[in-house]
Amino acid sequence: MADDSAPGGPGNPRPRGDKKTGDSDKKTGGGDKKPPGPPDRDESEAPARFDACTSTPMALPAIRAMAKWCDLPPGNVGAQKLHAMLDKFRRAIATECGFSLQGPDRYAVVFTASASEANCAIILATARAYATKMKKIPHIVTTAAEHCSILECCGRLVLDGLAHVTYVPVRTVGHGFGTVDPEEVAKALRPNTCLVSVIAAHHVTGAVADLKALGAIAHEARVPLHTDAAQCFGRLPLRLYGMGIDALSATFGKLHGPPGVGVLIVRAALIDGYGLGPLVAGDADLNEGLRGGGANAPGIAAAFSAFRAAAEGRAAAAAETKQLRDALRAALARRYSALYLDAYRDALVGKNPPAYQVIRDLAAGTPESEKNGTAPLLVWLSPREGAGVLGNVLCFAIHRPGISGEAVRQALEEKGVFVGGPKPAEQADFAKNFDIPAGLREAIFVAALSPMTRVADAKKFVQALAACLSGQSWRRSGHC
Repeated sequence: MADDSAPGGPGNPRPRGDKKTGDSDKKTGGGDKKPPGPPDRDESEAPARFDACTSTPMALPAIRAMAKWCDLPPGNVGAQKLHAMLDKFRRAIATECGFSLQGPDRYAVVFTASASEANCAIILATARAYATKMKKIPHIVTTAAEHCSILECCGRLVLDGLAHVTYVPVRTVGHGFGTVDPEEVAKALRPNTCLVSVIAAHHVTGAVADLKALGAIAHEARVPLHTDAAQCFGRLPLRLYGMGIDALSATFGKLHGPPGVGVLIVRAALIDGYGLGPLVAGDADLNEGLRGGGANAPGIAAAFSAFRAAAEGRAAAAAETKQLRDALRAALARRYSALYLDAYRDALVGKNPPAYQVIRDLAAGTPESEKNGTAPLLVWLSPREGAGVLGNVLCFAIHRPGISGEAVRQALEEKGVFVGGPKPAEQADFAKNFDIPAGLREAIFVAALSPMTRVADAKKFVQALAACLSGQSWRRSGHC
């Protein structure tokens, strides 16, 4: 299959940068030399990356597509190639995400520099256009657990007196943990609500929102729905029109594509109804009139390569990563005492005797609590299966007096294992929004897998964590 993300010659859409891709990429159209890529390396020395919720390494086909487009011909020839590639990319996204580029229900696809830019663009443009058209201060409904780009953008609007914002809390117990209750969103709507913005899948817990229910509620009130889909774009089946999504933000950096390339998909009815305009002035022909400036041709070409690979292998990759995620969780549960957050809360008040005894032993520092590195208690913070959770995400906290999450993370990185989690500046808000007990707030980790994650990586993770927790590197500085 020809790779439309390259201006000449065939490409390879495999999502994994292994040696199998090398033979077909040795020569491309016209005998061009193979573009430079990362050198082959011993897999045993390669880092074990479990930070796919933050970023993923670029796949070799994406790197090669980027290199090709760095040499775009000048003038009309280059412009025609760029327009053709953008059109093909937009059609591929429309097909994968269930919307049309033509007709009364059409959507526009705008390429941005990140999902954060896309988030801010839709919120600011909608608020500004609503205020101009309706001559009143707009109201936005969002959640307290959104990405910082949403929260800071909304906070700035409030601070400047340009909008009112209602932050709906997420559920902290039972089914639907970590997601917003659609009925609570309905209660928050006002006559001047201009936008509902809810994260599609949370970047820490992996909790997946019920977007279809949210879309129905928003549309019943004639309010558009926006979702930040950075964590599930290309990973979960999204059907924008069928789910009632009017605007969607995403990034390609979590699909083994390039950093610095995102996308904003907006329904034409929202653009025309509010009269949305670009926040960045300039020639906006390449971006549906909604973003001025030139297109990042090499980055978008690399994103196209990565997106096609993700779309073609989505079902298989989802099954494989979920299976490995489950195996990782089982391996950790065999080594440590482990339970879900609701059971941990019960243990704190004596309703779960076995876990309660472990917590008491840890607090007392008994010999049993220090034996063979089995002392820590692991608490799963991701929702239970069947409650809506990304299949590649395992979020957990470690209960152990005196533990430092940053010390453990640093020790893991020294052993070549990279994990995610709330940033230090976000920990307090995360704990508050998800009602995380005090004993768990110091050490929260996210093991987020990608299609490049291997069984050897999972084994390395378990061994590295065991080494950290059985030694002294887990302790908070000054703790004794």
